Amino acid sequence: MKPNVIGLFIFATFLFVNAVNAQSPHQTIRGRIVDTDSKSAIPFANVTIDNSNPLIGVTSDIDGNFKIENVTVGRVTLSVSSLGYERVTVPNILLISGKETVLNIEMKESFQQLDQVEIRAYKKGESTNEMAISSAKQLSIEESKRHAGAISDPARLVSSFAGIINEGSGNNDIIVRGNNPRFIQWRLEDIEIPNPNHFAIEGLTGGPINALNSQMLANSAFYSGAFARNMGTLYRVFLT
Repeated sequence: MKPNVIGLFIFATFLFVNAVNAQSPHQTIRGRIVDTDSKSAIPFANVTIDNSNPLIGVTSDIDGNFKIENVTVGRVTLSVSSLGYERVTVPNILLISGKETVLNIEMKESFQQLDQVEIRAYKKGESTNEMAISSAKQLSIEESKRHAGAISDPARLVSSFAGIINEGSGNNDIIVRGNNPRFIQWRLEDIEIPNPNHFAIEGLTGGPINALNSQMLANSAFYSGAFARNMGTLYRVFLT
């Protein structure tokens, strides 16, 4: 073999050995994620290696098992997160080239203190006003969606009550037991509204299009008789 060929072969071998030595060895991290109390598997938990770029991570399977391959040997830190559990950090995990690292990670359920919720129950159709003894009916959001022809108009919704009809010209004037609809009074959050309708005629309380939509209001009360005593007047009212 010629000397120049031998020299070229030695040089190529030297470069190959250096390239192999320059590559850092890799290892695998695997394990199982379980609940601290029940020891049951936690599926679909996110397992990531901190400070990895690009980010290296996996998701645990249905049995809580996970496996991260091709991790550079050395010391790494794992972060584990799952919905409903406190985040877990496992620091300074030593990876060696001769053996896989196997972990058993336990997670605690996370608890969050919520604000107090007060639930009040009323009979169907019962007014929420304790001072209303009679002639008061409650209108619920559910009823406004089921009533045919109401088109989310509270005034058209009350026409389904006994003794109450709408004016026949297409407006939503409320006629209670044959009385004049001019004397109907509207209140929103205890504030009097002369007429809550678009394109209404001056002096009337009805109109073709109501500015109040029953699907955007809380439960309302309709008084087909006098006001309750805490309202201080004797006119009929539709309270929203």
